[in-house]
Amino acid sequence: MEIDYVNQKLIAGTFSRSMFSYDISWIDNLGTDFTGVQTNKQVELNVYPNPVVNQLIIKTSEKGNFKLYNANGKLVMNKTISNNITELNVSQLPKGVYFYQLNNAKGKLIKG
Repeated sequence: MEIDYVNQKLIAGTFSRSMFSYDISWIDNLGTDFTGVQTNKQVELNVYPNPVVNQLIIKTSEKGNFKLYNANGKLVMNKTISNNITELNVSQLPKGVYFYQLNNAKGKLIKG
């Protein structure tokens, strides 16, 4: 199978000497990459210090729910972020590895 972007055709050939051509001009935004994968807007997110002890600082231009999960995947914190810089008290959390998410941005941090 091959895509002819210039003529907007899908071309498929078989080993038994058959060949097919299919018009794909009706597909919107064909472009030069026909992977079908949609790209998400990148979220600028800085979470520090890492490792963290008591205060976690979140710097972002996004608003949303900051979710913190422990290594077992259990949600241990869910805070609404509405400012560019937010400080969270994490002193009550036990030491270990945690995973965070804000919209489509994800990362890992260590609680020391």
